[in-house]
Amino acid sequence: MLLKDAAAASAYGVQGGNGVLLISTKNGNGEQTSVSYTTAFGLEQAMFEVRPNTPEEYLQYPYSVNMGGSEDWLDLITQTGISSIHNLALSTSNRAFSMRASVNYRLATGTLQGTGFDQLNSRINMQTRALKDKLLIQARFAATTRKSDFGFREAIKYAFSANPTMPVYDLSSSENGGY
Repeated sequence: MLLKDAAAASAYGVQGGNGVLLISTKNGNGEQTSVSYTTAFGLEQAMFEVRPNTPEEYLQYPYSVNMGGSEDWLDLITQTGISSIHNLALSTSNRAFSMRASVNYRLATGTLQGTGFDQLNSRINMQTRALKDKLLIQARFAATTRKSDFGFREAIKYAFSANPTMPVYDLSSSENGGY
C-alpha cells in the first residue's frame, strides 16, 4: 500500500512527507490449512580474477629465488562456493483467526576456503478479530540465528605475495606437518 502526501505525513510526520510504502508479510487466508516447501541451490565463482605471477614471470624479477616448485597459491585457497536455501511454511485460518509460521534455513560456503555461513530464520504471524470484527489483534514474532566463518583475512594478500616456486608440501620438513 502506498500512502502519499497528507496521509503519510499525518501517520509518519516529516519522514513520511515524500510518501510511505507499506509492505505486508503473508498471513493465512481463506478457511484452509496449507504446507509449502521450496528449495534452491546455487554456485558462486569469482567473475573476474586478477592472477598472481606464474613461476616463469616471477623468476624474471631481480633477486627472485627459485625454490624448485610451481604453485598457484590463489587456486589453492579458493573454491567454488555452494549455497542452499530451504523454506518450510504452514498457514491456517478460519473466519476469526489466521496464522502463518515459516522457517528458512541457509547454508553457504564461500569462494575462499574456510568461509561461509549457516543461518536459521523463523517467523510467526497471527491475527484474530474480536468485538464483532471491530477489533483486529495482530502478533508477529521473528528470530534469526547465524554462524559465520570469515576465514583468514589476509589469505588472498599472502597468496599474491607468496613465491610461486615455493612448494606447498616438503617431505623433508617435519615442521607444520610437511606443509
